[in-house]
Parts: sequence; C-alpha cells; structure tokens
Amino acid sequence: MSLRDAVANVFVADPKVAEVRPASATTLFVFGVGPGQTTVAAMDANGQVVAQYDVTVQPSGFGA
Repeated sequence: MSLRDAVANVFVADPKVAEVRPASATTLFVFGVGPGQTTVAAMDANGQVVAQYDVTVQPSGFGA
C-alpha cells in the first residue's frame, strides 16, 4: 500500500487475519495470516488517520 502522508503507527484490528510491516514512511506491506476480515489503519505522528482499509484474506488453493 502506498500512502499520501508519512505514517508513525499502524494498527491491525485482527492480527490472526493480517500482519502489516512498514517498508518506508509512506509504504506498507500487508501479509495475509489466516482467512477472515480485518481493518488496517495507519496514523501520523499526531494520531490522525492517514489511511484505513478493510482487508479480506481468503484461503489459498495453492498446494491443495
């Protein structure tokens, strides 16, 4: 995810569904951990929401 402003904090509502790692101050990597839905929010240094996303992770058919 590319963001318009620099991010100081990232929040994932359900860490059993997704994990987020910053790649830079304005780029985040989102990894699916398990099936489900969650919200990812990115905040600036003042605590203002820069971006918020609803994320859905579906089971993979790879290797099945």
